[in-house]
Amino acid sequence: MTTDGYVGNSISNVYDGTNVVSYGGVVLVSINYRLNAMGWFNASNVALKDSILALHWVQDNIEAFGGDKTKVLIYGESAGGTMTRYLLGTNPAYTDGLFSAAVLESDFSDSSPYFSPTESLNTSLTLAKDVGCASNSSTVFDETMALCVKSLPVTDIVLASYNYGLSWDIVVDGDLVLTDIASSIKDGMYARVPTIWSSNQCEYCYFLPTSIAPDSPPSIFPESLPLFFNATQAQKILAVQNL
Repeated sequence: MTTDGYVGNSISNVYDGTNVVSYGGVVLVSINYRLNAMGWFNASNVALKDSILALHWVQDNIEAFGGDKTKVLIYGESAGGTMTRYLLGTNPAYTDGLFSAAVLESDFSDSSPYFSPTESLNTSLTLAKDVGCASNSSTVFDETMALCVKSLPVTDIVLASYNYGLSWDIVVDGDLVLTDIASSIKDGMYARVPTIWSSNQCEYCYFLPTSIAPDSPPSIFPESLPLFFNATQAQKILAVQNL
């Protein structure tokens, strides 16, 4: 199983599974899940729920394609690797028996935050204000605002949510997600399956031509760090770089 990132979809040529299946003995299922605000709005974790639903589909249908539902490997690269990590750390009550192994490539690891419901709702409130579903004086996100946002054209939500970078992400909701992955492992509340955790040699090179122009000012580096690292990590990197 492969998953794709914060933007795009699983049919991208970058994630073409032809080479994988050419070795034989593999049935590849490539899934789509809701991204960005669509996947994490209103502390909903629906992106994670989409992925779990896809795994249930695999359990129900993979034998019709010659697959073995007892040997399901989940695999993701980059943001897909992060989703794979989220699945590993999901409350086992929701994932037991859905997969038997995992491979993560270039996951963001501990730099990808687990948000509290309050943090997610605050971001949702900001979005609601930007799309006209809440007044600028509003301080608490509520269901009326949520319904208003959900009624808008998808393009309006996508365009507005781009302003928030990686502010949308998994939420510790006390049910589906009990805690962050490190604590889940420490407490033994995770999927105990064989796992390979790896990285690509030049993960970010794919984005460099479009994300950082040759004439970009030096300030773009420290300004970009908080998108991928927490405050403590960012300060350590800046100290090493003497920036």
